[in-house]
Amino acid sequence: MISTYQLFKKDSSAEIYIIIEIGEHDFNRYGLDQILEGEWKPSRKADFWHRVDAEAPQMNQQRHVHVVHKKHLKAKSKQVSWNQDLSRHDRKSFDQNIKGLETAKQITLQALGLPDDAILEEISKVRKLALLMESSNSRLPFDNIVYLKI
Repeated sequence: MISTYQLFKKDSSAEIYIIIEIGEHDFNRYGLDQILEGEWKPSRKADFWHRVDAEAPQMNQQRHVHVVHKKHLKAKSKQVSWNQDLSRHDRKSFDQNIKGLETAKQITLQALGLPDDAILEEISKVRKLALLMESSNSRLPFDNIVYLKI
């Protein structure tokens, strides 16, 4: 729907404004939702919020999405985020223990316009092992064996 309005000033001059109303479906369909990038918005899932940040080539930064529970909007350490290429964003502050990780992934895929079956990078916590290589000397029974102490 297109509407035209005139604003009359005290000095009798008029300014004309054209207002175009676009439905939410078309707004998202034509990529106009990118106008609102950088702002926290409620997602349609539980109490999650998300923010899409635009690409910043000068910083070597891809378009990406941050997802968080509403109560943690200001806590960077409680967010998860992924880049447009499905890699993790903000690796150092990524909340590995966020409640509802699968829901956060669905929100990310939808916000970035990616297929539902796309696989987002996930780095699992791996138990750190301390490996100590014992020195090899001629007293070992076989010269080609390396002993590792775990």
